Parts: sequence; C-alpha cells; structure tokens
Amino acid sequence: MFTAPESNYNATLAIDLKATAAEEDKIVEKVSKLKRNCFASVFDKYFALQQAGGDGAEGHPAIINYRPHESMYVSAFHDRVTVVFSTVFMDDDDIVLGKVFLQE
Repeated sequence: MFTAPESNYNATLAIDLKATAAEEDKIVEKVSKLKRNCFASVFDKYFALQQAGGDGAEGHPAIINYRPHESMYVSAFHDRVTVVFSTVFMDDDDIVLGKVFLQE
C-alpha cells in the first residue's frame, strides 16, 4: 500500500482499487486511521514509559511538528504524561482569542 513519498510529503499511499475491490471497507478503514495511528504510536510509547515508572526517553520529549508554526511535545514522568501544544498565532483575530483564552 505504501510507495515512495511524493516530493514535500512524508508518506504516499498507492492503492490498486481493482485488486482491493473485495476488501473495500477494510482498505477505507485502514487509510482513514493512518494519521490517528501515527499519533497514537507516540502516545503509546510515552504511556508505557510512564507506567514503567521511569522518565521518558532519558528526559527528552517527543517533538511532533504538526503544522507550520504548530508543534506538540510529549513527555513521560513517573506520575504523569504531559502534552504541550505550541502554536504561533498569525492572524490578528487569533491573537486576540488566544490572549482571552490564556487570561481565563
């Protein structure tokens, strides 16, 4: 199902629809869960590290560059898993909404 990624992409799927017609529902389900499973793998790792009682990956967080100007940092500690969302608001309206949100 996977093929070499197209330029500027991390993954590309090539599906032979004629060959997979009998399993159409399964293929659609698998493809629709690709992004979810990529994120889940990071969280599974850090939840397992937390349950083992140790700090995650020698104290280094997982860094997920989600979009331009948006990242997530996942860290495991002995008593919790912490997720930090980092974003840069580019639009003036978003800046105002972010400020109001943080003040609450």
